Amino acid sequence: MGYDLHITRVDHWTDADRAPISRGEWESFARQRLAEGGEVTFGETGTESVFGFDCGTGDVVSLHWWRDQVTVTGITEVRSVAALRWISEALAARLIGDDGEAY
Repeated sequence: MGYDLHITRVDHWTDADRAPISRGEWESFARQRLAEGGEVTFGETGTESVFGFDCGTGDVVSLHWWRDQVTVTGITEVRSVAALRWISEALAARLIGDDGEAY
C-alpha cells in the first residue's frame, strides 16, 4: 500500500470539517488506548502528538490528529487495514484511503 489512511466521519477525508473529530476527543481516546510516539509539527495547527499502533502484521503505524480527522501513516500491508477498523468504529468514524476508498 504505502499511502495514508484517514479516520473521519465524512465520505471523503478532505471534507472532515463537516463532521469533525476534535483534537481533545482524539487525544483522550489515544492516550487511553495507544502508545505515545512523539510529536509532529504543522505550520497551521502547531504540534500534535503522534501515537503508535502495532497492527500485528509487521506494520507499526503512526496516528496523529490533523484538520478534524486522524491520519494513519506507515501501512504497507493490506491486512493492517482490518486491524485499524476498531479505532475508527470506536470514534464513530470511517476508515478512508487517500483516494476516497472506504475500508
